[in-house]
Parts: sequence; structure tokens; C-alpha cells
Amino acid sequence: MLLEKLQLSGNLKEKELEALALSDSLLMRELELKDKALKLYSEKAKNDRLEKETALHQAEINRQRLINVSLALGTLVALLICFTIWQAFKGQKRANELLKAQKDELTLKNEEIQQQKRRNSGPK
Repeated sequence: MLLEKLQLSGNLKEKELEALALSDSLLMRELELKDKALKLYSEKAKNDRLEKETALHQAEINRQRLINVSLALGTLVALLICFTIWQAFKGQKRANELLKAQKDELTLKNEEIQQQKRRNSGPK
């Protein structure tokens, strides 16, 4: 009977050790799962942050592109205005030169007419 008690006691201790080992194994597995979940959460947070940063960078690039296009268009418009003013100035200069030439011609013809009148109205 003592032998049976010792065997039962040994079996009990063995079963307790097995249960403890199984409990430790389950606890380790649970910790591993929690660790993996934490790593996944951390990676997701990191990915979300990177996506936000990428979106901000893209928005900044788009803003800079808009500024550059606006500046280019503004410069083009300014150049077109300058060209138009220059063309108008050249046209006005040509018109003034033509008017001066016509005025000089008229003045010369007027003087010729005056001289002819003086010759014709001279002593008779």
C-alpha cells in the first residue's frame, strides 16, 4: 500500500510537472502571439505614418508645381505684354517718321508754291 501511495505520489508529481510544462508552453505561446500582435500594430502605425508623410510630400510637390506653372505663365504673359508694347512703340515710331516725312514734303511743296507765287506776282 505504501508502494502504491509512492507510485501515485510519483505519478501525481509527474502529472503536475507535465501540467506546469504545458502551462508554461501555453504562456510562452500567448506571449509570442502578443509580441507578434504588438509588432504588427507597430508596423501598421509606422506604415500609416509613412503614408501620411508621403501624402504631405506629394501635396507639397503639387503645390510647388502649381507655383512653378503659375510663375511660368505669369512670365509668359509679361513677355507677351512687353512684346505687344514694343510692337506698338515700333508702329508709332514708324507712323511718326512717316508723318514727319509727309510734313517735310508738304513744307517743301508749300515753299515751292510760295516761290512760284512770288515769281508770278512779280513785276509785270
